[in-house]
Amino acid sequence: MFCIKCGVELSDGQKKCPLCNTVAYHPDIPLANTPGAYPAFKKESEKLKPIGLLIIMTIVFAIVCMLILFIDYQGNQGITWSGYVANGIILLYVWIALPFWLKRSNPVIYIPINLVTLGIYLAYINYFTNGQWFLTFALPIVLVLSVCLTATAALLHYLHKGYLFIASSVWFALGGFMMMLEALINYTFGVSDTLIWAPYPFATCCFIGISLIVIAIHRPLRESLHKRFFI
Repeated sequence: MFCIKCGVELSDGQKKCPLCNTVAYHPDIPLANTPGAYPAFKKESEKLKPIGLLIIMTIVFAIVCMLILFIDYQGNQGITWSGYVANGIILLYVWIALPFWLKRSNPVIYIPINLVTLGIYLAYINYFTNGQWFLTFALPIVLVLSVCLTATAALLHYLHKGYLFIASSVWFALGGFMMMLEALINYTFGVSDTLIWAPYPFATCCFIGISLIVIAIHRPLRESLHKRFFI
């Protein structure tokens, strides 16, 4: 049996022409559920494996770091500015390459790791600049951000409901973070003895957090907002 349009040979059970997609029909031959005369064409897409991409990325970042350190050492007979750049490149490498290390993307794991590497980089800057701000300013901020962001990521990743309550908690935490930020600035750098600007974003964040709780509790209001704004 052949296609009436393009003449391609068809099997007895062929219902459509594999070339032009014309319906095959012959009154004397029953259409059985037999395989076609030609195998189905499947296009295989070539994908770069994650391990290959990780190896290439590692080699590129390593070459850039070594090149920067070599240029600095040759010009200044020591490691001066290149230490900051190299540590920044390592930090960027961890942030970019970490998802490729993990078989499954889980922000609960790589968020604290990223913030720990950021803390190490800030500690390096503080040490080599003889600064006095890491323990009283940078370290508390990194720790608080690590706890808050990891907790938020865990709730969003493992829970499938209660998003309004999670969002309200984020706003409350953001308001408290603003208060802590100004307090640490005042304590570390001696800017002021009182909180000047932090109460304003704190009040705003608390207002938004309370509003989200009210929306989450009041079902008619939540449904009305969903119909009006599709949220």
